[in-house]
Amino acid sequence: MINVGVIGTGYIGGVHIDALKRIGGVNVSAVNDANPDFAAETAARFNVPVVAKEYRDILNDPSIDVIHNCTPNKVHCSITKEALEKGKQVMSEKPLAMTLAEAE
Repeated sequence: MINVGVIGTGYIGGVHIDALKRIGGVNVSAVNDANPDFAAETAARFNVPVVAKEYRDILNDPSIDVIHNCTPNKVHCSITKEALEKGKQVMSEKPLAMTLAEAE
């Protein structure tokens, strides 16, 4: 079983969760959003067991294998970089970075 944490539960986060729920061998284990109420609503709608208070809680969870970074573009790079540094696999909603300097 591959355990996934979704960071960012806005429109595209819900699309990712819905798609992940259709794949065998994948479990959406946790979600996080800057708006905790929205994260809780999304978790309830998709039956996700954990609503992390901070995205770093997901990054630090050793049971999470993959991060889906569905946050606003301006924070993609920092969150993705942190996730990779923690040894997580990352699926990032485009773009990975906003500037060439960030990408390098």
